[in-house]
Amino acid sequence: MVGTSLKLSRRVDAAKRVGRMHSKYAFDISDLCATCVPSTLAGCELVVQFARSSKVAQCKIDVPLEGLPRGGLVNWGTQQLSFVATLYQSKRGKVFSDKEYKVSICSSRPAAFGTTKRSLREALARSE
Repeated sequence: MVGTSLKLSRRVDAAKRVGRMHSKYAFDISDLCATCVPSTLAGCELVVQFARSSKVAQCKIDVPLEGLPRGGLVNWGTQQLSFVATLYQSKRGKVFSDKEYKVSICSSRPAAFGTTKRSLREALARSE
């Protein structure tokens, strides 16, 4: 049932875009850092995710066991998030219509002893 409603929703969205010009763009996000990260996340792997619908770009970093630096600053260094998006001409006078993305910082821990699987748990998130 959920799959059927998702397909119908996509068809409705596609019908709204008929006749509108569109372009594909590649985006790269670099110089990633976060401040005020809770000290409870010390010693685990942090994953930053940038998501829209089922499309997710992510990169990870290990946080030292001895704790986070002053101010809870975590820096992903030279890692980048890259994704491709199709932007459609706006009907409201802007160049392109808005797209909503969700940025999350997740903690990653071993799912079980003796396995390489990891479990992700959202620690911080924001939708724009």
